[in-house]
Amino acid sequence: MMHLPNLPLALLGCSFQKTFRVLTILDQLSMMRSFFASNIVTCVGQIIGIVVADTHDNAKTAANKVHIEYCELPAILSIEEAVMIGSFHPNTKKCLVKGDVEQCFLSGACDRIVSGQVHVG
Repeated sequence: MMHLPNLPLALLGCSFQKTFRVLTILDQLSMMRSFFASNIVTCVGQIIGIVVADTHDNAKTAANKVHIEYCELPAILSIEEAVMIGSFHPNTKKCLVKGDVEQCFLSGACDRIVSGQVHVG
C-alpha cells in the first residue's frame, strides 16, 4: 500500500489477492474473478489499483506516483490467432456447456442470444 499525505487509501493489485463476484454478460452465469491485475495485465484498461483521497487533485497526484513496470508480451491481434495459440481467459472452459443448440433455442432457456465479435483498442 502507498502512503502519502492527504491520501487515506491506495490499493494496488500486487498488494493483495481478493476476488469479487462479477456477473457476466449472461445474467445466469457468474464466476469469481480477480478485481485487480496483480502479476499479469491481460488487456488494455484492466484495473491495477484504486486511489482514494480527500480531493481530486490529491488523488491525481497519488495516481501519478504509481510506478508500474511492463514487459512486452507478443501481441494477439485476432480471435483466430488466439485460437491458434490456445490463448483464452482463465476459467472459460468451466462455463461452456455442450449440448443440442437447437433444442436449447426452442426450450426458451436461452432468452438472450449474443453473437458477433468484440474489439478493444
